[in-house]
Amino acid sequence: MELKDEASSIVNYIYLSKIATDEYPENLSDYEFRNPNHENYFTYQHFRHKDAFRLSYFVGSKSTSYWYSNSSTYWDYYDD
Repeated sequence: MELKDEASSIVNYIYLSKIATDEYPENLSDYEFRNPNHENYFTYQHFRHKDAFRLSYFVGSKSTSYWYSNSSTYWDYYDD
């Protein structure tokens, strides 16, 4: 499984958690990574006061990353 597929799976998990509990998860501790080696590539932030989240992951180096947030609802990319 590639990182982008894992990322899509995580976003799906986050939205399903929101549907089930009416809140975004605080962290990804209950998410089961399909490829456990991917876990360290991801950063998840939950902004409770804004009812928002952001998921990001890096590719190659930590200065090259993709991120998704529920406020923008699309993937964005940063390449340093």
